[in-house]
Amino acid sequence: MHISQILDENSLNGAFKKGQKNPRSYDKNSEYQYKPEFSRFKAVVWFKDGKTRYFYSFDNAHVYRDPKHIGSNPGNKRIVIVDEFEGAQKLFRMIAKFRGKFKNAYIYTTIHKEFGTKKANYNIPIYKENINGTILMANNLQMISDNLNSLVNIKSLILDCKKENFLEKINNGNSYSTL
Repeated sequence: MHISQILDENSLNGAFKKGQKNPRSYDKNSEYQYKPEFSRFKAVVWFKDGKTRYFYSFDNAHVYRDPKHIGSNPGNKRIVIVDEFEGAQKLFRMIAKFRGKFKNAYIYTTIHKEFGTKKANYNIPIYKENINGTILMANNLQMISDNLNSLVNIKSLILDCKKENFLEKINNGNSYSTL
C-alpha cells in the first residue's frame, strides 16, 4: 500500500469514501431516536419539504471485555473505544442515503466535545453538499490514533481555526476539495 493511500484512509476524505458504500441492510422499526451525550460531529440537513433535521455522530463504537484488548488499563476488563472516524463515516453514509431529498447538508465539528451535545459549539464546518450535488470538504482535518481510539487531530484543527475563518472558506470554496 502506498503512503498516500494510508494518509488518505485516515483523513476526512477517507471517511467520505467509505461512507459512500452501501451499509448492510436491516429494518429498524423504532420510535426511539438515540442521541449521544458526546459527539465530535453534527450534521444539519435542510430537506426540500422545509424540515430541518440534526444528526450527531456515534463515536463510542466498541466495548471490549477480552483481557488481551485491555492494553494499559489492567484493572478494568470493560473499556469504551472512541472512534470519531467511524462517527464521521456514518454521517456521510446517512447524507448519501438522503441525496436527492435535501437542499443542503452540512457537517460541523466541535473542539469542545467534552461539553456534551447540548453545550458544545459545533461551529467549524467541514463538509457541505447542495441540491445540485456540489460537494465541498475540508482538506486539513486529520485523524490520529491514541491507543485504541481514533480521534480528530484537535491541535491541528485549533491552529487552522486561528489562521483562517472556516465559515468564510466553505462559503467561498477556498482551501476545500470539490469531489
